[in-house]
Amino acid sequence: MSRESILKHIAMNKPSEKSLLNPWKKGSKIHENNIGNFITVAKSSGAEVMDLDSFDKMIEWIEQQKKHQKSIIDLVQNSEELLSSEMINEPEMVIISGQFGVAENGAVWLDENDMQVRKLPFLANHLVIVLKKENILTDMHEAYALVDLANIGFGVFIAGPSKTADIEQALVIGAHGPVKHTILIF
Repeated sequence: MSRESILKHIAMNKPSEKSLLNPWKKGSKIHENNIGNFITVAKSSGAEVMDLDSFDKMIEWIEQQKKHQKSIIDLVQNSEELLSSEMINEPEMVIISGQFGVAENGAVWLDENDMQVRKLPFLANHLVIVLKKENILTDMHEAYALVDLANIGFGVFIAGPSKTADIEQALVIGAHGPVKHTILIF
């Protein structure tokens, strides 16, 4: 078969064009199963997820932690407090508000406005992210539609504590970030 003959057959068997779905469109923000899916997937990535009933219960949980931890940076209740270099030097716990979570992969989006110091979510032994249930999205398509890179300098999706199995194929948790990751949803 000649080259021309092959190309002619390909042209004759070309499928009809179909319009593609736009994955970047803003979708419906919440589905009833998003919360359950988010909790399941986040737990499978190593995060502890606490489904609290209200903002007050979340504040109560934070206050309880402050009684038992020596070094806590709480940017949920003290978001205006300017952090000194001494405060961010290896805190035991950092508590930050997340903007939205993704049920598909259990990740939570944080940007510079949430953390003051870019490295803060990665310095603590225990990272706590506070998230409103109505801000849990279905998938990354919905999440990317909300990320506004033009107006922020830095942002990150965080899903579970850091893990690596590079060294002798042994799982190490917290190798390059928090050892423990808790998500408080209310």
